[in-house]
Amino acid sequence: MNAARFVGKKLVDAVVILVLVTAGTAGLTSLIPGSPAVLILGEFATPEAIAQLNAEYGFDDPFWVRYWDWLKDAVRGDLGDSIQTQQAVTQTLADRLPVTLEIAILTLVLSLLIAVPLALVCAARADGRLDRIVTSISSGLQSVPTFVGCVVLAELLSYQLKIFPTFGWVPISEDFFGSLHHAGLAVIVLVLSTTPLFLRVLRADLVTVLREDYVLAARARGMSDTYIMLRHALRPASLSLFTLTGLVFGYLVGGTIILENFFALPGIGQAVGTAVQGKDLPVVQGAVVVMALTYLVLNTLVDLGLMVIDPRSRGAR
Repeated sequence: MNAARFVGKKLVDAVVILVLVTAGTAGLTSLIPGSPAVLILGEFATPEAIAQLNAEYGFDDPFWVRYWDWLKDAVRGDLGDSIQTQQAVTQTLADRLPVTLEIAILTLVLSLLIAVPLALVCAARADGRLDRIVTSISSGLQSVPTFVGCVVLAELLSYQLKIFPTFGWVPISEDFFGSLHHAGLAVIVLVLSTTPLFLRVLRADLVTVLREDYVLAARARGMSDTYIMLRHALRPASLSLFTLTGLVFGYLVGGTIILENFFALPGIGQAVGTAVQGKDLPVVQGAVVVMALTYLVLNTLVDLGLMVIDPRSRGAR
């Protein structure tokens, strides 16, 4: 399948997925007990004020009417206004996206810088002592929940050693190193959970590739292990890692709600957590659109990248 046809198919799929995801999100949010107007105005609000807010945001309308009205505006780029702050949702998310992207990019870069060399060393001496130690540690780190990592590292690196601040944020445009310092604790928590994933996937693929006939033939010709690993094994073994990198980056953009709320980081995850508590449906739906679009765009880019890196995959698309 050529690239243009493939992208066209992906666009159709994206539209369907976005409609289903946003409709499902709106439906689940509507099931949260309690009146949104009461949550926003407080339990001592007058019936008149509650009725006015319900009419303004259509809380009294049927679900499908409210969703259809939101969808018509969303197609034009208008995601509505936040019920809590009265700010445009697009502006709210645009202000918070750089924080989430900074954390995601730092996590991804550091994870790959650690995982790739370790995977090469472990695969070169598969089942050796170092390989068993690294594999055991990575398995243990993968089993630690994010919130546990937040608590343990905050206690150790912030309260005890006072290396990183626990809360607060400095925009990277104002203070580059200050921003990295404030992001450090959150990034370390994420690196400890993503690095083992990259390591195990790449190591397993490298071990498989190193058993291929063309690798054995290269060894028989007297080529060094380092040359064979970097020249003949790394590229074909990196296809799964390439795909996984895109998926993990999408997760880091949309799946760090617990971490951002724990460290009070003003990213998209914190916006979603606050919006869910306040039943701020426009913000929740807008954030879901951003997260879903991120996954869809990254998935498409990964598939296109695989078509370039591995021509054999073109026939399967």
